[in-house]
Amino acid sequence: MEAIRSPQLTETTMTYSRTYATPDGESHFEDVDVAMPPVEVVPGEPPLHMAETIRAVGIRPLRMPANWDGGWHPTPRRWFAIGLSGELEVQTSDGEVRCFGAGSVWLMDDTTGQGHHTRVVGLRDWLGIMVPLTEAPDTPQRTLEEVWAEVHAFQ
Repeated sequence: MEAIRSPQLTETTMTYSRTYATPDGESHFEDVDVAMPPVEVVPGEPPLHMAETIRAVGIRPLRMPANWDGGWHPTPRRWFAIGLSGELEVQTSDGEVRCFGAGSVWLMDDTTGQGHHTRVVGLRDWLGIMVPLTEAPDTPQRTLEEVWAEVHAFQ
């Protein structure tokens, strides 16, 4: 069977969710659209849609047990969470709630302030891939202990 070839591809986008903090310490969601123009990946074959490279440190597989509740916390660093299975519920301090399941992409960018409330919903563990991003030279890196100290001071 011969593969069906697409006509000339035009640019498309991919959307992911981002949490971020405002100067008053509150957290919010926003949708981020990433341009994915057609790119020749395999010479002589139809182009694929591919975004620009986002610099990352590596990947960290993560499993959160069913019913796990992380409470309110800022993220210790900027990183993507990519859902593989299960369902994760995230609430920002403005009250918005979003669920992330298999195939979802979430950028945690709320490194200061109250942060977000994360919990695993349902009877299944949440399995995902965490992708820590390469930080700008002026971005302070914090340990988990420093983040939790800030959380307790904020409450």
